[in-house]
Amino acid sequence: MTGGGSFLDVCYIARYVLTEMNQADSLIIGHFFLPDVNLSIPCIGKNPLHAESIKQNGYAALKELDYLMDLRDAHDRFVQDYGSFKVDTDCQPVDMCCLISAASWDGTPMPNGYDHAIGVATDHVISFLSKDNFHPELNDDPYNVTMRTHILSLSQGIRHIQKEHGAFYGYTFVGAASAKIPVSDMVNYLGAKLFEQFKGLSERTPTDKDLMDFISANELSYEDLRRKLLKDISPWIPFQPDLTNRRSVSPDDPWVISCGEAWKNCVLNKMEVNRRLLSEELKSYDIPEMGSSVISCLFSSLYLNYALNPSAGPFFAMKLLGGQYNMNLLHLIDNHKSRNQDCKEEALSQGALRETELEAAKQAFRSASFINRRKRTRQYLEAVNNWYAHLVNLESCRQMEHLLTDLRKQIVQLYKEFFLVMTTVLDTLSNTFADNLAVLSENNQQWDPFARKILTVWDIKSQLDEEVEKLDAGQETQRLVQTLFQNQQSWICEDEQKIAKLISDYITQRFRPVLNKEMTDYLREKYQTADALTLTQLIQNEIFENGLKQQASPLFWKNPQFNLSETLRHGYIFVPFNSPETVAAAQKSARQWDRVLRSKITDTIFMMEFYCGVPLYAYQGLAELEKAYENRWGSAGIHLYENEEMDWREYLPSPYPASLNRPLICRPKSDQIFSSCDIL
Repeated sequence: MTGGGSFLDVCYIARYVLTEMNQADSLIIGHFFLPDVNLSIPCIGKNPLHAESIKQNGYAALKELDYLMDLRDAHDRFVQDYGSFKVDTDCQPVDMCCLISAASWDGTPMPNGYDHAIGVATDHVISFLSKDNFHPELNDDPYNVTMRTHILSLSQGIRHIQKEHGAFYGYTFVGAASAKIPVSDMVNYLGAKLFEQFKGLSERTPTDKDLMDFISANELSYEDLRRKLLKDISPWIPFQPDLTNRRSVSPDDPWVISCGEAWKNCVLNKMEVNRRLLSEELKSYDIPEMGSSVISCLFSSLYLNYALNPSAGPFFAMKLLGGQYNMNLLHLIDNHKSRNQDCKEEALSQGALRETELEAAKQAFRSASFINRRKRTRQYLEAVNNWYAHLVNLESCRQMEHLLTDLRKQIVQLYKEFFLVMTTVLDTLSNTFADNLAVLSENNQQWDPFARKILTVWDIKSQLDEEVEKLDAGQETQRLVQTLFQNQQSWICEDEQKIAKLISDYITQRFRPVLNKEMTDYLREKYQTADALTLTQLIQNEIFENGLKQQASPLFWKNPQFNLSETLRHGYIFVPFNSPETVAAAQKSARQWDRVLRSKITDTIFMMEFYCGVPLYAYQGLAELEKAYENRWGSAGIHLYENEEMDWREYLPSPYPASLNRPLICRPKSDQIFSSCDIL
């Protein structure tokens, strides 16, 4: 429980929101952990300062909860201004107040009490809210049991309880336990055995020959890339045909220069278009289709020819891109960049030669005679062509430099953001499954007072191994890689929950026949019997009588002066609808306060028990909490009389608790002593 009323604020804010949504008739159920739940956590319970703080704060919170749950009988209202809205009501914070404890009858905290409390609360809610859980045709009851009918039913029963004292008798102590087919363990075991077949994938490293074959197949050599850059570009200026035959052409003829300039501009524009197409980035990491850019073709080839190839795999593809201990595409691009720099320097050195050549041809043309004029004309035009070709070649080196720089950046990005992440995920999964396998393969049944395993992996290990042996390792490699590519959004951000769900779904789909068996099938294997009557009796004795009945009882540190017979006892037993033997065993084990409900959650038997109509003083832990509370705040007690109003903050010791952030007016029901923490 928290202090400062924050948990109660949440309840009243929820009521306000529901009213604003025209859902004022909605019912609110509250699951409140008693302080002993947090005290059951070793690092908290063994720390004196933390333990005392939880006890003090917990007592104050329980006092405020107790007052507000009986608000109408106190003829009072809850009023709070939250800034953007104000709550003013005489309603209880919740319609059904469930208190969950983690302490045994003598107050000893359970070693795993916090997890137990979480399990009780979540399964209590899920059992009633699961959309597949309740169907009229599956229940013996005349109406469907929902969370609403559950709350109303218990509330109606509480109203008939005879109150021995003036306290509020509206609390419900909750207990629960379940017996489950360990589907998650089975999925982990099957996944571990499956990933054993993939363990050689991470060791596959491409040789220099593999890299050269990849470069050749995907046209990634320097010459290939340059050819793609200069695609559809002619190396000759398209001089007009009559220009080469004109005897009147002069060395400074504007037609010659204009043809050269036009050709150069056209070539440079085309080269720019080609480079942009070749440098186009991947729009996503979805299953790649062959595109016009180098990186898209490269990604497509890595997927189709290597990642999906059982003899190569995703680790092989990753190492082709940027492996640490082998030649890779990054080395290739770096070599290309070095070679291009050499070409650029050579082109720059040719500038003076081409300029000299053009000037010599121009001078020779000026001194041409009638006999050699045609020859000198062609030589001059060739010199002009060579000059402009030199300018284009120089620009092609610059464009090639841009292309290689962009491509290297894209390869690094594809390597780091996709293939490296994928292989890291696979490597982590492989190691995790290996650790799980070491545990699941042992013949040990770990006891859990809340979620008991009906059987262990060890009980059906041989059947599970047979299912894995039926699979072809090569085909499974392809299926797994294809699944990763198709669902890259589930792992590319390395979200553990999304990855776990993706792999769990994949394994479940691959082993659907063995994982989708009915509970009866598993129980027959466990007890080695096919006789329905024998199986029913075994389920009744071993699961219900010697297990769930005791484990589902609410953990309740009871005040020895309180008689549980004064309370209402109620319980539910949820059993798979498709397991007749389990249904029959539950009906034979059910007590007069239990209701057996057939559920579509077919891998779990779930049992809940409630002590309803319990006053807060029936919880013996309250005395220990009060003691810790009084040790700190007892000296700050204030004597109030009925209907007297005052601002608490005027009477608090300084400094008063930081959680007190608003002046409150208290109207006590009768003459009594309150202390400062009562308002937290």
